[in-house]
Amino acid sequence: MRSSWAPLLFLLITCKAFAQDDAAVTSAYEFAAQGLKAFEAGQSTAALDKFSRAYAIVKLPSLAVYMARADVNLGHYLAAAALYAEASQLEDGLGDHDVQQTAREEARTEREALLTRIPRLVVQTPGVPLQSVAVQVDGTAVPSAALAEGWQLDPGVHRVTAISGNQKLEQDATVGDGSAQTVVFKFQAATAIGAHEIPPMQAAPPEPDSRAMRNATWVSFGVGGAALAFSGTTAIWAAVKMHDLNKTYPNWDANHCALGSPGGDCREYKTLRTLTIVGFYTGLAGATTGAVLLLATPSKQTRHPPAAQLTPWVGLGSAGVQGRF
Repeated sequence: MRSSWAPLLFLLITCKAFAQDDAAVTSAYEFAAQGLKAFEAGQSTAALDKFSRAYAIVKLPSLAVYMARADVNLGHYLAAAALYAEASQLEDGLGDHDVQQTAREEARTEREALLTRIPRLVVQTPGVPLQSVAVQVDGTAVPSAALAEGWQLDPGVHRVTAISGNQKLEQDATVGDGSAQTVVFKFQAATAIGAHEIPPMQAAPPEPDSRAMRNATWVSFGVGGAALAFSGTTAIWAAVKMHDLNKTYPNWDANHCALGSPGGDCREYKTLRTLTIVGFYTGLAGATTGAVLLLATPSKQTRHPPAAQLTPWVGLGSAGVQGRF
């Protein structure tokens, strides 16, 4: 049960008696008297203002208790709980010991009763770790651990904001005496894992165009085959020419073709021999390139619309590539 305002006035009168010339204490007495008058009249805002002015001059447990009571009337439960705790720890100061001791005991009792009336706010984020969500209550950041157990706040309507990745959700929560209000935020799966946005999945690099590689393979084989066929043809003609030279000119030298006979036939032979060598190595290079491309072509087949097909062919003394379009 709340004590009367008379002991407080007695206390301040006692303070005034010990410091007759102290203008500050006199002002504290006047503020306290005005505060008591407003408090008894139900004017809690005015009473809190006057008590605060007096408390700034003389910090007494009795003044802190009256300030806490005014805060309770105004719905400032958290501020009142802090004042009750402070009042229970204050010394007598200039006040009467019995009066201040009574104020300390009342502060402890009234605070215990008030703690059961303080509302709590619980925030839940299904599918998302609460630790990764930034939560604000009335614009003030709140630790996730406190939100999981229940964040204490004054009764009334509060704006709750939750941010996860690039998503920002808001709700109004109305809490009353002794209630525990739960607010649930449901984030979309795309950005629900953390405070930062998840980058979109990148497409896998396209596989090599197997059809183009197959075409290049057969072209290489075709060129190589044609070159080998050409080399074979020139080799045959060179052999025939060398046989004729050996028969007609037994002592001719292929490395020293004279200007006269058998100069012309000798140079023709050397030309055929050179073309044979060039054709052979060209064909070998084409066949090697085709083999490498064949091995590098992906084994996974992808269906495509019918496209041009090339097939090399080699004949006696000739070669080429045939296709279907």
